[in-house]
Amino acid sequence: QALQSEESSMVASLLGTDATQAPATGNTATPAKAAPSNTSPPPKVQWPLAFQPVDPSAPPLNTTQQASLSQLQNNFVSQIGGANQNPQDPAYLSRWLQSQSLSDQIFRTLYGSQAYMNSQMQAARSAYQQQTTGQ
Repeated sequence: QALQSEESSMVASLLGTDATQAPATGNTATPAKAAPSNTSPPPKVQWPLAFQPVDPSAPPLNTTQQASLSQLQNNFVSQIGGANQNPQDPAYLSRWLQSQSLSDQIFRTLYGSQAYMNSQMQAARSAYQQQTTGQ
């Protein structure tokens, strides 16, 4: 349910609020377990880099970059099947992971390897801070 709440926040951000911010509930989530208890836990999912907060030390995005970032976010939402998906559905997890990987590859192509690596590091720091502060 947390993933669905985060997804709803993400969709709201795409529809007019601050599209460069990651959802307020965090950058990572664990989807609900869809497999029998004798299997390994589901992988942690991560928001695509296009949804990570913009690094304040980075130069600001120009209009074209902002538009391409917004399009990348919209494409991700479309690829996972839109809002109101069942986070317990294994197919949803599969679509999420596949779309997240594709989105991150496109992000790297559009913004370069340095921006890609900086965004990955920032996302990892944010996830670590959330874990250590219990958020």
